[in-house]
Amino acid sequence: MVREHMTAWQRAWQQALALVFSSPCVVCGDLTGPVCDACAPVPLLQRRRLDGGLMCVSGAAWGDETASVMLALKEDGVTRVARDLAPLLLTAHGSAIAGSTARVTLIPVPTRPAADRRRGYRPVEVLLRAAGLPFRRALRVTSAVRDQRELGRDERARNTQGAFAVRRTAPILGPVIVVDDVVTTGATLVNSARTLTSAGFDVLASMTVLSTPRRLPLNS
Repeated sequence: MVREHMTAWQRAWQQALALVFSSPCVVCGDLTGPVCDACAPVPLLQRRRLDGGLMCVSGAAWGDETASVMLALKEDGVTRVARDLAPLLLTAHGSAIAGSTARVTLIPVPTRPAADRRRGYRPVEVLLRAAGLPFRRALRVTSAVRDQRELGRDERARNTQGAFAVRRTAPILGPVIVVDDVVTTGATLVNSARTLTSAGFDVLASMTVLSTPRRLPLNS
């Protein structure tokens, strides 16, 4: 009787602790977060050519579940979900470097200083660290870049044109891959790659965690 009572008490105590210390799944709300097993993103390789022929490889498509996890990282400060997105980034990385015999350096797209201050971290770098992928900060933002979430294809291209510069750093030998969290129109990746190419870098490709549906020009 005592054993049965203690077992029930222990079960109730464990449930209470779970309520206090567990975070809900950012997708379904189940108390096995931050991402439960049922909602964990599954890699599904996406490949597309961006303007200028730049290849972009992504670990999965932007959908209801993957978007919820990514937004939790970027907008809600739930950095722990980076480990759930890491397999997607690793899938993209494996495809992006396939066939290359040289050492490839990953260069994350820089974020706006205002966004860095607001978040206190850089999502792309958090994702790269969660995936165990080393990187180099070779780019910096040089001009006022607007938040691109509400911009169309043409506006995004103008917004990021001339917005980046190469940092004064130790030379990087061999090919490089530009990395971002999400690709929509590809304007940020293309302009980052052009900046690196103009400085003498050999840009092999670009890669992201997620790929959103392509947006048409505003006048289409």
